Amino acid sequence: MTTKMRKWFYSFACLAFIMAFLLLVRAFAESDMHDIIIIEPVPEEIQSDSSEQIDDNGEKKPEIVETDRCNENEALRIPPAKKYAENKNAEVEISYNFTEIKEKKEIIPVPAAPEINKKKIREPPKTAEKKSVEKDPVKPAAVKTEVRENIEKKSSSPARAAKKVSYVCRWKEDFEPDGHLNGVTFVDDWNREGGVIFTPKTNFYLRQDKNAGSGSVLVIESKKSSAVFACDLSGKVDLNKTPVLRWRWRVKKLPPFADGRHRKKDDQAVGIYIGTGTAFNQKAISYRWETETPIGHWGKTVYSSVMNVWFLCQRNKHSGLDVWYEESRNVRQDFLDHYGFVPENFALVICGNSQNSKSDALAEIDYIGFYEEIKK
Repeated sequence: MTTKMRKWFYSFACLAFIMAFLLLVRAFAESDMHDIIIIEPVPEEIQSDSSEQIDDNGEKKPEIVETDRCNENEALRIPPAKKYAENKNAEVEISYNFTEIKEKKEIIPVPAAPEINKKKIREPPKTAEKKSVEKDPVKPAAVKTEVRENIEKKSSSPARAAKKVSYVCRWKEDFEPDGHLNGVTFVDDWNREGGVIFTPKTNFYLRQDKNAGSGSVLVIESKKSSAVFACDLSGKVDLNKTPVLRWRWRVKKLPPFADGRHRKKDDQAVGIYIGTGTAFNQKAISYRWETETPIGHWGKTVYSSVMNVWFLCQRNKHSGLDVWYEESRNVRQDFLDHYGFVPENFALVICGNSQNSKSDALAEIDYIGFYEEIKK
């Protein structure tokens, strides 16, 4: 065996010895320590009599004492009345209840429950006094009388009279016949103008009607056509003084499926325009009797790239045919709302279109005029 091998052998032996020693120490430390019982001397003051019984573990057996409170299945054990605390200077009194279980014949210590005042538990919680809950019988009557007095005062006060609005006509066209031109009755200051190039023109003429105010009405008859009937009111009507446009109209036939919201369906049996501007820049407000467009709808469209129109659907197919309606609009306010100004010079235009739907339409107007609004 070489010297190097000896060194390795001795090192291994020493290591094995150390490990064996450590295992012994650990085994000793983990041994059952419960077998060791340390008995402290009991003070003479609380030593039991010689007649007390001792159990197998060297402890004093509890003494069974029968009392009036115990029945056949219960008993009380009274242990030493005093026990020394850790400092052995302060004495602590501890009392226990012990119940003897007959079947197991064991005595189980149970801490005595604190005394409970059964009356407090059984008694329902006290409610607040009726005086604090009940209302004063005098107050409600007083409140009612006050309310009645207020109502009587309000009813006795004069009711506010609703403001009545009256209209004074400053300019009106009732379409009375003024003459004849080529067999067609016409009206002074009104001219028919073409609407769309290479499209038939809508026909405008007067017809007698006993129900009309003047005995005649303006007829707008469209047969796959388009045209306007215009009257220049520059210098004749001041929208600042007479802002309200009133008219009476009805429709006898509508262009089917027409809808001013779509360019290819933009047809109306009748439409009333108030237009202003130059030949290359025109602005207009229009009130139309549409077919499919919802009533109250405001829309904007452009014609021939020069005429801008804000239109309002005043009536549509749901308004019924051959029914007269009297309408009223504040033209001045509509121009302010949509263009921001009030025109000084403008023209009143009536039109009828049915070229897009390639159909026929028929409408009538009884009268149209500008009125001054007077509030009383």
